[in-house]
Amino acid sequence: LDGGNPSFYLDAAFTQLSDADTLSEAISSVANNGIIYIGTTYTIANTEYLSTSDTIKIQRLAGFTGAMIEVSSTGELVIGKNSLGETMAGKIIVDGGAIWQTSRGANTTPNNSQYAENAGIAAQESMIVVQDGAKLYMYKDVALQNNELKYDGKAGAAIYSLGDIVAEGVTIERNLACHGAV
Repeated sequence: LDGGNPSFYLDAAFTQLSDADTLSEAISSVANNGIIYIGTTYTIANTEYLSTSDTIKIQRLAGFTGAMIEVSSTGELVIGKNSLGETMAGKIIVDGGAIWQTSRGANTTPNNSQYAENAGIAAQESMIVVQDGAKLYMYKDVALQNNELKYDGKAGAAIYSLGDIVAEGVTIERNLACHGAV
């Protein structure tokens, strides 16, 4: 078990996904357009593949502000391909829980802070942290979205990495931090 004691929930009312020991198992056990809520940092120490033929959202649980996924120095995370190297047919969305609302005018994207503000979760960590020596691979139809990193001096609202990243056809949007999304 890579994650130690993972906290995967089916809803914001803390209905625990009890049969899932890994994030990969959690993804396999939810229906199309399902949401998996993460309430503690899930650590990957080995190799884990996240793929689906459906659309699945991995969402930060309200009240949790830490990193959603941490790839340790011995870990490797592959999002969007299975262990055979086949590209998934579905979509995986990692969502930090920021809810962007208009405070003035019609612009609701965080690239213009004069017009948008976050009414959701203000995180203290990136959504994905990649430690030195770790590897993160992301492929088509993976989206990293809606994370506001409120801690001054922190870099990478979507990803903070000391390791290796390969990203092909990935969408990174609506993330805000002092020093960028990645």
